[in-house]
Amino acid sequence: MSDREFQLHVASLQKHLYWFSLSLTHDRDSAQDLAQESMLRALTHQEQFRADTNLKAWLTTIARNTFINGHRRQKRTTDIIGKLGRERLHISRSETAAT
Repeated sequence: MSDREFQLHVASLQKHLYWFSLSLTHDRDSAQDLAQESMLRALTHQEQFRADTNLKAWLTTIARNTFINGHRRQKRTTDIIGKLGRERLHISRSETAAT
């Protein structure tokens, strides 16, 4: 499959990818972002696609993994921010008690 054919095939699956992304995110803007990022990853890593496999399934897997990784990253960030907030509160209380 030529680069151009691959790009056209990926573009033809954009609607499917959006609806799949919407089923994961439950938010239109987030679904659009996820679908676009997944298509970009597919185009960037085109050489990893095997021509004898299902492109739709490959794109869906990219979208699912991108969603999961983003969710994990967001959870870690939230955990770190929460921990920092608790430490600041503890320091603030310590300083208030020392005064």
